[in-house]
Amino acid sequence: MKRRFSINLWVETEDLPIQSIRVAIERALRPISNRVSTTTIVPLARRTLMIVVPVDQSCAPFVARKSAIIGAWYGGTEIEIYYEGAIHQQNMTFEEKCLHAADRFVTRYPTIARAILPANQLKQIGTYSFNDDGTERQVEITDSVSFMKWIGLPVPTED
Repeated sequence: MKRRFSINLWVETEDLPIQSIRVAIERALRPISNRVSTTTIVPLARRTLMIVVPVDQSCAPFVARKSAIIGAWYGGTEIEIYYEGAIHQQNMTFEEKCLHAADRFVTRYPTIARAILPANQLKQIGTYSFNDDGTERQVEITDSVSFMKWIGLPVPTED
């Protein structure tokens, strides 16, 4: 009977090329390599998706205000979005909402919280970056005024 095992190894380095890491791992696996059928070494991927908001509420009336909306280009004129609004009384931060929406996006999770909209109906206000194992996540808001309006915070006025 064959059994399948997965070995996860995290190597944090900035100065070692991936080929050197592969060689070191293959050497470490040599004692058991004749009993292992497949060895795959894949570096973690880092992904960056857009954080967007509707240009006005009529553009996406099905998306609850304060939702995290994660998107990427779909063809040349549309953006595919997944969103998380925490509308069922979950107490989530905006970053947690981004995490849920991005996870749905990447896994193509079947959900009604998905749409493809014309790009002119959405405005990019930032980026959401993460690596495949979820240990590093970053929300970067580049348009704080639009973000504050979307989540319902008062926008400071310039005197």
